[in-house]
Amino acid sequence: MSRALRRQLLAVSLGTLLVPALAVAREKPDWNLQEAPAAKVASKATAPASAPEKPKAEDPVLLEADSIEQGDEAGVLIAKGNVTARNNGRTVRADQINYNQNTGIVKAIGNVTVLNADGSTTFADELTLDDELSSGVAGNFASRFADGSTLAANAVVTREGDRKLMSQAVYTACTVCKDGKTKPSWIIRARRAMQNERAESIVYNDVVFEVKGVPVLYIPYFEHGDPSSGRRSGFLQPKPGESSRNGYFIEQPYLQVIDASSDITITPIISQYINPVLQLDYRRKFYSGGLFLNGSVTKEQFFGKRGVKFGESDWRGHIFGNGEFKINSTWNWGFTAESASDDLYLFRYRIGQEAPQAGLVRPQASRLMSQLYVQGQSDRFYVRSLGAVFQDLVPGERRKNVPRVAPLVDGTYRWQIGPMNGRLDLSGSAVSLMRTEGRLDSLRGTIGATWRGTQILPGGLVLEPMALVRGDYFDYSEGSNTGAVSTMPLKADSFGRGLGLASVDVRWPLIRPGNRFNLTLEPRMSLTVASKDDQQSRIRVEDGLGFEMDATSLFRPVGAAGMDLWEPGSHISLGMRAGVDVVPTSGSTTMPLRATAFLGQRIRTDDAGAFSRASNLDRKQSDWVGDFELRHGDYGSLTGRFRVDAETGKLVHTEALARLKLWRTETRLRYHEFDSSAAGPSRANKELQGSVILTLNKNFKLFGALYRDFNTDTNLSASYGLIYGDECTDFRIFYEEIGTRNRFIEPSQSIRFQIAFRTLGELTDAPFD
Repeated sequence: MSRALRRQLLAVSLGTLLVPALAVAREKPDWNLQEAPAAKVASKATAPASAPEKPKAEDPVLLEADSIEQGDEAGVLIAKGNVTARNNGRTVRADQINYNQNTGIVKAIGNVTVLNADGSTTFADELTLDDELSSGVAGNFASRFADGSTLAANAVVTREGDRKLMSQAVYTACTVCKDGKTKPSWIIRARRAMQNERAESIVYNDVVFEVKGVPVLYIPYFEHGDPSSGRRSGFLQPKPGESSRNGYFIEQPYLQVIDASSDITITPIISQYINPVLQLDYRRKFYSGGLFLNGSVTKEQFFGKRGVKFGESDWRGHIFGNGEFKINSTWNWGFTAESASDDLYLFRYRIGQEAPQAGLVRPQASRLMSQLYVQGQSDRFYVRSLGAVFQDLVPGERRKNVPRVAPLVDGTYRWQIGPMNGRLDLSGSAVSLMRTEGRLDSLRGTIGATWRGTQILPGGLVLEPMALVRGDYFDYSEGSNTGAVSTMPLKADSFGRGLGLASVDVRWPLIRPGNRFNLTLEPRMSLTVASKDDQQSRIRVEDGLGFEMDATSLFRPVGAAGMDLWEPGSHISLGMRAGVDVVPTSGSTTMPLRATAFLGQRIRTDDAGAFSRASNLDRKQSDWVGDFELRHGDYGSLTGRFRVDAETGKLVHTEALARLKLWRTETRLRYHEFDSSAAGPSRANKELQGSVILTLNKNFKLFGALYRDFNTDTNLSASYGLIYGDECTDFRIFYEEIGTRNRFIEPSQSIRFQIAFRTLGELTDAPFD
């Protein structure tokens, strides 16, 4: 028989060798395998996804070897020296492969390695299979999955091609050292185990959990998902803790995989002092988008500290949800849903609003918002429409003024027209706000046109002219005032107004390069002439109450946000930005250093009595506004903005953000102060937020965070924690205080403990994010 013929016969005979059955480890981990013992645990709750198709076993096999020869025994072919067989994206390597043509037995000998298409690798000293892989035997077996986890056994028998029966099995997601001196953080030892590739699970009997080589737990049965299988139904990582409000508690999530595109997580929360709470999280992916729902339910009274209860027992809960779906490449629609059974439910049970960036608009933190919207966008236009309802989470008169938006519609269409790269935007909007209990309903419609141009003049001067015309229509029902306290009756009213302005913005960016420093300087001026507004006194201001002119909006021709307020007359905005960049010398390892600062002011001819002091538009000469930035590579940064009263020179508004990396610490701080002389009593604020992470070594970190309100001299929240993490384990323990008092809910303290073995569970980053 020729060598070519023998090579071909061997390739055909080994065609089934590469089906994902047995495959095993070149370096056998020195774990001193012993008899071992196991509850059902899910793999981590990753996003729903479709499983890949399994390869076909009948594809041709490519066999390579240094030599192929006839064995001493009749009918035995032997491939020797760097033997490699490839089939269906899998590769088998061995020092030698023997094939008995009479019995159909295939034996791979010496440093047997199988590389599977899913990225997993298996090893064995010796591998024996029949020609159909319906059964097989391997000694000193080990399998390394694509995620780095390892499964090993003294002996393995393969049944029906997709079940591996193992004796003296060991599993871990930790890195296994060749010298055996460093023990894995945790391992699972079992007397028997079965890896079922069809069911995508690994089942253990007589299981012992070891942490750093020390046995800590015995259970007779344990099951978890095959690490290569993705999502699996089962229990997720429990989260125990203790709270001064709830007592001892534990959260035990259970993940139920519905199909490849959806799953649901059911989380009962059992507490010492209050009745159980059931939380649900549902996720589903569609070809056009995705859906997420989160909710909870319980039957309980109101409660304060240490189980003190009062009021009637009733069913209580919440629901959060959002979804966004594509209609086509231009249009999409979506929704958000947020509701709670009472205004303190979320605060009592420490439930946060999910997906805060979902939806087209977001309310302030003390309100829940449900909205339904559709929007379209191309390179020429943008259109959106939404309807919304709110739930105010504060007591008193303010709740009665929360409107229903039914609906809001706005859009813009753009043309390239005119000189100076001109752009003409035609825009329109309409909004209907409806209230209850005799409060004011309102309807507003607006249509306008805006033209802008840009021209770079000789010397680098940038010229940007603008012209705007706009017409507004307002209609108010009869009702009471929209103020939070006053109930002054108002008559029905409807009217229109016409507005217009013209402006020109001029800036001159200058730069002076140097050997050590690059200096930049940019003076800027904006001149605007606007029409009067004779109807301003009839307008109920609803969309611009929280606006403040600062460095980011100083050069906007239209001074106020929204459509209700209008800044009349002529005004000029002046400002200067300066910066310096330190140029590292050639070959220097010094990190780049950059510093910039801006200072500006607006001056106008007319008074604007409709504006509040907080808006910084109430005086002919506005307060000085500015911002600053200091950045030193990856070491740290300091950024912020400020406002200085032009009459008294007092700093009335400051916000600063700092980040510093020094030695083994990473510190983040945010300071915000809005003085009552400018903000008024309702918006006055002085607070500090900060966090520090100290890295002790590659595995241990200390964490601390503080949120302090200086006006009330209280810590709104404070937390301290220990973080341990290596390649296979997450451990966190932290103490947290909530210092706020909300009616009958007193400040609380809690301690939480979290541990997760990777591939068996995962942790959220809260409160460490």
